Amino acid sequence: MASQKELQKSGVLELQQASLCVLNENGLKSFLPIQDQIAYFVMVQSLFDSSITISITMIDSVGHLTRFNKTGYQGQEFVQLKFKKPGPDGTVVDLQFWIHEVTEIAGSFRNDGSSYNLLGVTKEKLIDTYSDVNQAFNGTYSHVAETIFDNYVDKDSRSKKLFKKYDGFSFLRRPFWVHESVVENQFIVPGLQPFQAIDMCARRSMGRKGTNATASNIFTFYETI
Repeated sequence: MASQKELQKSGVLELQQASLCVLNENGLKSFLPIQDQIAYFVMVQSLFDSSITISITMIDSVGHLTRFNKTGYQGQEFVQLKFKKPGPDGTVVDLQFWIHEVTEIAGSFRNDGSSYNLLGVTKEKLIDTYSDVNQAFNGTYSHVAETIFDNYVDKDSRSKKLFKKYDGFSFLRRPFWVHESVVENQFIVPGLQPFQAIDMCARRSMGRKGTNATASNIFTFYETI
């Protein structure tokens, strides 16, 4: 378990680009650069969470809170962030988040501005929320986990529509990396959401030492940048 002091050393991300958009049945409906409105953002990834979460604190002096897309923020927008990781490599990361909530709204009568938080989760969670897996499988849990992500998230009809490139806004597909488990099994996923089903596979995965098949606590399902 990491201490609070260790958690604070995770690093400061250098924001390079931030955009917000709304989609409809025809594609990109509204698009807005928001980098100059972001006071700061906090992004959290955990070994025990299948999705990265984000909280973006906005300082808005032009009224986008109530005027963006004619109706204001609804908590159903997408945000694309490009940022540089801390460290000598300076890798640039491009992540897209589904904004599911707008909170802590505060106004200022002096300059007619407002501040608020946009709460989001990586976009794949949107597909996971509206999908379920009810299927029998036969094979290793690692292979089944790959199959579930491929069929129920990456190739889902909503994924094909949402996770494509629009003019000025790109939805990148995320890779899915798996450490192989070796023991095969026959089992049923009983109507779980895809991420829950993958987590079930991780908890049931078996490793092998010599001739003895042993369960392992190191298998877990989580997302990183």
